[in-house]
Amino acid sequence: MAVQGGMVALHCAGDIRRGLPFSAHARAVVAAACLAYAAAWAAEPPQPAQQQQPPPPPPKQVLYLAAGEVRPVSAPAIENGAVIVVGDRITAVGGREIEPPPNAKILRFPGKVLIPGMIDAATSALLHEGELDRVQGSDPACVAADGIDCFDPAWKDAAGEGVTAAYVSLGPRGTVAGIGAVIRLGGGVLGRELVLHAPAQLEAAICPGASSFAASPPASDYDFTIDWNAPAPGEAAAGGDAAQGPKPEFDEPRPDDDTEIIVRVSRSTAPSRGGATGFDVLRGYRALRDYLERGRAYRRARTWFDQDMAAWEREVSRLRKEEAEAQAQGKPVPKRPLPPRPPEPRPDAVGAAFLPVIEGTARLRVWAEREEEIRCVLALGAEYEIKLVICGAVEAYRVARELAAADAQVVLVPRAARIALGRDVRCSPGNARALFDAGIQFGIGTGVGPRAGTHLLRHMAACEIARGLDPDYVLRTVTLTNAEIAGVADRTGSIAPGKEANLVVFDGPPLATASKVLCAVVAGKIVVQEGGDNAPEK
Repeated sequence: MAVQGGMVALHCAGDIRRGLPFSAHARAVVAAACLAYAAAWAAEPPQPAQQQQPPPPPPKQVLYLAAGEVRPVSAPAIENGAVIVVGDRITAVGGREIEPPPNAKILRFPGKVLIPGMIDAATSALLHEGELDRVQGSDPACVAADGIDCFDPAWKDAAGEGVTAAYVSLGPRGTVAGIGAVIRLGGGVLGRELVLHAPAQLEAAICPGASSFAASPPASDYDFTIDWNAPAPGEAAAGGDAAQGPKPEFDEPRPDDDTEIIVRVSRSTAPSRGGATGFDVLRGYRALRDYLERGRAYRRARTWFDQDMAAWEREVSRLRKEEAEAQAQGKPVPKRPLPPRPPEPRPDAVGAAFLPVIEGTARLRVWAEREEEIRCVLALGAEYEIKLVICGAVEAYRVARELAAADAQVVLVPRAARIALGRDVRCSPGNARALFDAGIQFGIGTGVGPRAGTHLLRHMAACEIARGLDPDYVLRTVTLTNAEIAGVADRTGSIAPGKEANLVVFDGPPLATASKVLCAVVAGKIVVQEGGDNAPEK
């Protein structure tokens, strides 16, 4: 047997021992050959392993969309404009000077209007059926993104009406319902392809049991009022005698040095409006205030812990520095125990959920429809110095000045008016106009519950135009303003380089109910298309 260059050569002729069967001899020869081959392989220098290169990523799709008018919303309209999309991002916006890139899919819509995709500011259309009624209570850790139905065909109806994203809300199902999410309406599985922003805003409600989106309890004979800077019961009013009328059964001044708010719940001969009693409002006010106080206590505990940790780290650093200096000088090292580490604050999921709201880095979204509910929310916002988004707001026109002074954002849900609130609800067709005149930033949503329908957003916007608002202002409301309220204005809501490619082409004015969607692009993917494919330019 010989080994040459890693190859084994066997010389078996004339080497068969007498008395041994051939099979035993063959096994001995094979074993010897294997040992020789292993020894030769071990003696050779190891060859560097060839690393398997990952396959190159697939090329990104390139779209070139040209239209008779491009309305970026954040900039003036462009006649005969064009937009270039690479992957899911907009890379260029301009006029005829923009040429189609090589290998681009060209879509030309001469005489048509290209706008950014509309955004629903508050809806539950894509939540699983029964999700709003599954848990009737408060759960700040609940996230709306966990209850989205990926196979709900409602997104197709919404995209067919020009809506490419929506803020999915848990609605007023509890004092603190959970955290909303912003999703894309282009289909796909739950994940990065579907979710645009989650978690979004923490949601609460003053009267969760008496909302227009839930079954209302029977009304009782109690009335609820809030007086700003009002004298306490029994005190003389400015320039007059003592306050007249029946003595309230409950008085609670708000503990604030700047503004005194008297909360009164008293018997009244007038029935409560929309099923919400005065005690319902008071109960919701106190419950939400307890949650905010819990968030403030959690922030205080975290602040104290951070201060104690900083002091502990400074002390430990000083002791170790002294030990190092003693060793360098050859002196005996003092043996001093390190101070104990400060204990972590007790975990509190509720406090942690309210921490961004208390710190002012996030807005609290509160469902409040009637005047007294909105005043309660504004009182809490002033006390805790938090930023607010008020949803529903059917009677917002009655407190427009207070909303403007509090810098509160408002999400109007026009379908809430006179649907389940009752005939005596003081809704007004000029609600949006009053907010506009007061300089309040407001958006439009389609609402939550069984009546929710994201595909109706464009028709609700058309109703506001019919009531006197400027069409360009309403278009900005359902695109960029809704994106700003939802916290995704840096990613979508307008047509600009670097933003996500959510685009819609209409064959007429975008908010005209007779106009039709010719093309809808969601995150660079065409989800609706009727014509325009490689059409020649006119």
